[in-house]
Amino acid sequence: MNRWFLVFFVVAIAGLALVIYYDSRPDMQTAETQQTPSSQHHETFGQTSETYFDFHGDVDVSSPESIRGRISEIEERLSGMDAQSRAAIPFYGELMLLYQQLGRQDGAAEASRHIGLITNDPDDWWKAGLLNHQWAQRLTDQEGRDFFLLKSIEAYDEAVALTQNPSLYTDFSIALAAYGNEERAMELLESAIASDPEYFRAFLYAGMILYESDKKDESIAYIRRSIEKADSEDELEMIHTLIAGTSIEI
Repeated sequence: MNRWFLVFFVVAIAGLALVIYYDSRPDMQTAETQQTPSSQHHETFGQTSETYFDFHGDVDVSSPESIRGRISEIEERLSGMDAQSRAAIPFYGELMLLYQQLGRQDGAAEASRHIGLITNDPDDWWKAGLLNHQWAQRLTDQEGRDFFLLKSIEAYDEAVALTQNPSLYTDFSIALAAYGNEERAMELLESAIASDPEYFRAFLYAGMILYESDKKDESIAYIRRSIEKADSEDELEMIHTLIAGTSIEI
């Protein structure tokens, strides 16, 4: 893996980690203000009247032992419930919070997948895709990494079957590129651009994939368009961070 791919995915995963963190904070999860992955990009969908990102039992979140004990309690409770019951949703939501406190995005992703199986809400599938991808990038063995990237792709497939969203398409494309499916990644990015021609991230990641494919002129054209469409210093910094890992001169 060359330097660009390392920079590409470090920046991408850092952004996704912030999305997931703010998405899952208990104090932000009320029926009226629940954040979705897409809300970080000024888009919303699939909001629910339920509040399932919360702690529903006694747990000391500063103690890994206490967290693991609560996880065991919840998993025992779930083992006696109908897997498709909406009554299980708050427990899976709590599991997501607990596993993330332990730095276990794989466990959080599996909890979100279970919520998706119950709600069939693209937001829940999207979270599962993000978390599985984040966990995959932490693994050093190729087999394990590919296993969780594939789980990420499967979750994203469920999400894109339910909604059209340029931010979702872009996040999905990053996982596909990591798995080596640049062709489908580019198809999704082109769909994102067609859906929202002002969305800078779609142009940026399309440009970086083209760069990796040795299509330098096309790559530069896309990256220049991403710079034109960036609305803030943070967005420009993100672009320049990626460019810094390449030989591209803008």
